[in-house]
Amino acid sequence: MYIVLTSFLIFWIISVYSKKKKNTRIFKQFKKVNYIINYFTFPYLMDIVLVIPEDSIILDLGTGHGLVLIKFASKISSEGHVTGIDLWKNRDQSNNSFKSTQQLLQEKNLENRSDLKTADMIELPFENKKYDFVTASMAIHNIKPKQNRYKALDEATRVLKTEGLLIILDTGNHKKEYLSYLIALGYRIKYAKTYGIIGWWTGPWMSSYAIIAEKNYDMIEKGYLIIWFNKSFFPSKIRTF
Repeated sequence: MYIVLTSFLIFWIISVYSKKKKNTRIFKQFKKVNYIINYFTFPYLMDIVLVIPEDSIILDLGTGHGLVLIKFASKISSEGHVTGIDLWKNRDQSNNSFKSTQQLLQEKNLENRSDLKTADMIELPFENKKYDFVTASMAIHNIKPKQNRYKALDEATRVLKTEGLLIILDTGNHKKEYLSYLIALGYRIKYAKTYGIIGWWTGPWMSSYAIIAEKNYDMIEKGYLIIWFNKSFFPSKIRTF
């Protein structure tokens, strides 16, 4: 009996510790995302890099707790609108739910210029060329395999207006993958930056980065071929398609 009770006690202590450790890790990750988005990356992008007209129509992919959605909604008037979509999975983000994010929008009085929908990034239920901005913050890396990430970029491209901007903030060592695919789709890369220690996700092996790309097919239509050289992009009119 003593051995059984002792074994049960040890098992209980390990279970509680493991659960606490897991919750602490998730909480720290959320704090990291919150810090990167709220106090570092998006304030810089939105105040210095981007020009956001008050009547902009915006789609936020993988909106989660609505951090990016709220920032864009605060920049536009009632003539603009922000839609946030998600599948609301806790494995992607802790305490991720439609109800909690909807309540947050109500508390901030943003219901007249924003809404939430349940939808998949790889099959968006929206018409072509509808949005001025499409954003995806710490979301696309959750999609697997790589071909489905490409589908998400295809769908973002489909619903984005010509000369609209696709804004990606992500982690997971997919930056070069995204850049190569976006250029193949005809985008003009306006901003691509990997953040240093402040953007480390779990360590230096997992950095965070931002990409701003303008949907523009002129280069393809005029016969330009984009080549990768010394980690920079150079348009070279080599042949006519």
